[in-house]
Amino acid sequence: NRYSYVSTTAPTFPGIENFKVDKTTMYPVAVAGRVRKTDREVEVIKYITKITCEGHKMVMRSVKPGIMEYQASSIFMFYCYRYGGGREMGYIPICPSGDRSKILHYGGQSAPNNFQIEDGDMCLFDMG
Repeated sequence: NRYSYVSTTAPTFPGIENFKVDKTTMYPVAVAGRVRKTDREVEVIKYITKITCEGHKMVMRSVKPGIMEYQASSIFMFYCYRYGGGREMGYIPICPSGDRSKILHYGGQSAPNNFQIEDGDMCLFDMG
């Protein structure tokens, strides 16, 4: 990848010759994430994992019936920003509760985590 300067080869499988393989459009981007990581990259991944785990724990300690889903999201983001030095999230936190927990990629830009968490609701949060 562009940081480690390690390269990789395209995957192969029996019958690949029956497919048109484009190695110019997305291949370089996909390869960047597949190669071995440098010691520094591993260090950063471990740090980010530690911070996000602690952020999730803070959310679990803080969420109570009556708060809004977006407030749960804000607790996580606050922790990552305040204690981890994070300036951005990998993606918008997905914080459905109750029946919304079964909706894949709930919320988004149009209605981000917009409901109140009720007593007995299951919360299925995807934050990172």
